[in-house]
Amino acid sequence: MALCLVAEDPLTDPLLVRPLFAAMTRQQEHKRIGAGFVQLLAKQVRQAQAAGEIRADLDPLLLAGVIRAVFFQHMLMWYQGYRPAPLPNTLAQAIDMIR
Repeated sequence: MALCLVAEDPLTDPLLVRPLFAAMTRQQEHKRIGAGFVQLLAKQVRQAQAAGEIRADLDPLLLAGVIRAVFFQHMLMWYQGYRPAPLPNTLAQAIDMIR
């Protein structure tokens, strides 16, 4: 849900998305940003596991990496023009597929 909210605004603005993907291509910056993002998602996964919203037998860090990959893949597809529905809707559908 948090990623869907992020996708609503401002990341759906191409002028703001372009620098994000440019940053992702720079190796050193990618490691720093990517690791922090995955750690934040892993924390949220642990909280959802404690609340019984996500299966407790899943590795939080691994699942965070999957969620991160889904998020950036959808952002990239949207940026390249694939827009079958609003970005938050397609992100929610993708996350539902991996629940």
